Amino acid sequence: MPRTTILPVDDYPTGEQTIGPTNLANGISILSVGIARCTAADLTIWPDVATTVNLMAEIAIGNNPQEFDWVFVSGASASGGILKARDGSDIPESSWTVNLPSGNNRKLRVKSTIVNGPLRTSLTVITE
Repeated sequence: MPRTTILPVDDYPTGEQTIGPTNLANGISILSVGIARCTAADLTIWPDVATTVNLMAEIAIGNNPQEFDWVFVSGASASGGILKARDGSDIPESSWTVNLPSGNNRKLRVKSTIVNGPLRTSLTVITE
């Protein structure tokens, strides 16, 4: 399961952004997305609880990108600040897993909407 950083740690402004589209290998059936959270060890990452992000994954199957019909696959939203686990430890990452439809010539894109930014974070993906 390769883990890839698709957005490095940086300040991302309020507004909408599209990541991709990118080609998906034929055997990939699961996509996991992780977004870095604020922790006591690093208070610079997404500290403001008023800052929110909404993520939406879309997939398209076809031979010509101009003819793709983008279809919603899954979405997630979260707000900033320190999130605690049941044992009281800080949770350093919010994650979201998407089961992808099978097919050839697939493309994936993720749309993000940041409210009350900027949002200082990073975004990683794992594919299976």
